[in-house]
Amino acid sequence: MEKHIEIVKRFYQELDDSNFPGATKLLDEEFMLIQAESLPYGGKYAGVTEIQEFFGKFFAFWKSFTVV
Repeated sequence: MEKHIEIVKRFYQELDDSNFPGATKLLDEEFMLIQAESLPYGGKYAGVTEIQEFFGKFFAFWKSFTVV
């Protein structure tokens, strides 16, 4: 369990550092992100290709991103 927590922390650190290739390398092949359909970037995103699509939509809407 602790290993998984460290991976999640590292994932968000990579995002905060704008290292999207580094962040996506941490994802499992079967990774799925689900966002509420009411959001401009809503929907289901599976795998690395689709998560890159998500970030394209996300950053088209939000001009900055900070991990807290």
